[in-house]
This record gives sequence, C-alpha cells and structure tokens, in this order.
Amino acid sequence: LGHRHQGYGATPPMFNAVGNAFLVALGEMGGEAWDEALHEQWSLLLRRIVRHMLDGMGRADALADICFEQYHEPQAKAGCRVSFEGKTTSPDARPADDSRAGAAHGPDKSESKMPERDTEGHTDSAMASPP
Repeated sequence: LGHRHQGYGATPPMFNAVGNAFLVALGEMGGEAWDEALHEQWSLLLRRIVRHMLDGMGRADALADICFEQYHEPQAKAGCRVSFEGKTTSPDARPADDSRAGAAHGPDKSESKMPERDTEGHTDSAMASPP
C-alpha cells in the first residue's frame, strides 16, 4: 500500500495531514460518543498504518522526522527533554539528516510529480517491485 501511494506521488508529510484530517472527521461524526479513549485508539491505529505504509515506501525513517518536527521539537523548545525511539532530545536538537523527504524543510518538490502510467493504470515504480 505504501509503495503504491509512493507511485501516486504521496510523501511522508501527506500521511500526517491525512491522518489528522481523518481524526477530526471521526470526532465530528462521532459526536458525544467520541471521547479521549477513542481518539487515542484511533491515533494508535493510524500511526501503525502509517509506519507500515512508510516501510512499504522504504522510508520509515521519514516518520521519525515528522514526529520530531511536529511533537518533540516544540516540546524541546519549551525546555522539555523528550525521548523518541531511544533518542533523547534537547532544545537544540535537530534531525541528523534534513535531506530526507519529511524533514523539517518539507518534501522534495521533485517527488510531487505524478508518475507515468501504463494502460492498466500501473506506474513504472509499481511494476518494478511488489507492494
């Protein structure tokens, strides 16, 4: 699934945006039944799905950058020391490699181009290796 989405031009920051929008929609549709416990369980499920999709893209490390940028970095700036997958951050911490898509500076614009498709709708990258 992740490999297929990569062929559509999806980048790691897009997964986070879609996941957040999905949680908001669930909360709105759930009404009074939607509570913190449901939010946490759906968040956990979506994080697991994203992790597997990024693994399929061969880019699980990009998820770490997204999490660092959107959660841990603000915490560190506030003076907190937080740990993410065994890495302890400080207010001056930054991901080691900002060149990856999903790093603090956003995706590489060259990745947003839609790939060529064959007559059956498959992309070159989807045909090269299994999902």
